[in-house]
Amino acid sequence: RDLHYPLRRQRQMCIRDRSTGVCFLITMFRARQLNKYLKTKTKKITISSRRGIAKFPKFYYERTELVPFMSPQQFDYHMAFLKRDVEQYNILVEGTTDDVTSIERIITKHMHDAGSAAVVNYAGSIYNHTFFFNGICPRGSPMSLDLRDLIDIHFQTVEKLEEKVALLAKKMPGAGWLWLVDNDHTLEIMPTWGNQTPLGNNTLTPLLCIDLWEHAYVTEYKLDVGAYVKNWFKVVNWKVVEEKINAIQKQDYDLIDPFEAVEESETSTFEGNDENLEQIKDDTLRKLFRPKHRNF
Repeated sequence: RDLHYPLRRQRQMCIRDRSTGVCFLITMFRARQLNKYLKTKTKKITISSRRGIAKFPKFYYERTELVPFMSPQQFDYHMAFLKRDVEQYNILVEGTTDDVTSIERIITKHMHDAGSAAVVNYAGSIYNHTFFFNGICPRGSPMSLDLRDLIDIHFQTVEKLEEKVALLAKKMPGAGWLWLVDNDHTLEIMPTWGNQTPLGNNTLTPLLCIDLWEHAYVTEYKLDVGAYVKNWFKVVNWKVVEEKINAIQKQDYDLIDPFEAVEESETSTFEGNDENLEQIKDDTLRKLFRPKHRNF
């Protein structure tokens, strides 16, 4: 008996260890299943119970790189206002049941809802400030020849555009924004008051904006709005404007039925000549993909 005792003891320990291992694996499996279940439920609750928490935007340039248009102190002043508006917006939307997660959709969905006026106001401030700072860059970016031609078509010259912006800016004391917009393929300057945005109009696409709240310029420029606008044009990021116009062009090509594109006069004169056929094909393709913005 004593000779077989170590063997029996070893066998008992193996069985016990094996049972412990099996129990451990079962426990781990159940824990993983429970964790996956809880994650799924938490994700659903997060999406359905929050309207969309705004994050403070990050800009790719330093606070000192916008001089002389904007001093570092003035930049910090802007950021303080923006931080306050982000915090107030998040307080208002925390715990709401709207599943909209973007600032743009919040504005367009609730812009006519009186009960959401405060939310839309702070959302508009976040959208406008972010648009404003994304539309400028240190020392500005050069304007392409295509974009310059397009501005010449709608405003005669870039200098005329600057004059028009300065003139309208002087007529907007208090609080507001001036926008360069694409209005159904026509470039226009339009104002918005307070924290209103151009969003909500299907024919308008914002391209660029300038902050005309008095706190944006009065510290450095006093009441010289013209100097503020002039220095703003020196830091405009025209590359961003061009990218937005290109995006509009990509979405809004004239799509014409190829059978309607060939006019009666063209079909009646076709007598089986291969050259005529190729000409008709070329004309049809040009009509199929004719951009609505001229010279761009």
